[in-house]
Amino acid sequence: MDQRRIVEDLMARDPKEGVFVLADDDGATVGDVTALVMRLLAANGGWLEANAARSSRFLTSGKLAARQVGTELDELYGLEAMQAVCEIIDDLLPDAGQELEAAWAGIGDWEA
Repeated sequence: MDQRRIVEDLMARDPKEGVFVLADDDGATVGDVTALVMRLLAANGGWLEANAARSSRFLTSGKLAARQVGTELDELYGLEAMQAVCEIIDDLLPDAGQELEAAWAGIGDWEA
């Protein structure tokens, strides 16, 4: 299944929990970040893959929402969770991870 279809399916189901669960090195659950990932997808307008011709919305109209999610991630779970969620977003929306990184600059220990 391609990334576009995955994101469209997620957006249609609008899950609140259980899709993106963080675990520590021992496999113990650290936290469920599904709702936060969904908020980032919504801030991006769903599936709008970033590429050379079109960027994500994380540095434009979706920046405030992206920063709010980053702040919540930092407060709830810290830097490692922010890194994990950024990787999830980059997997779902190829090339959008760099813009999310830039949007999160200055949140907690996050450095763009």
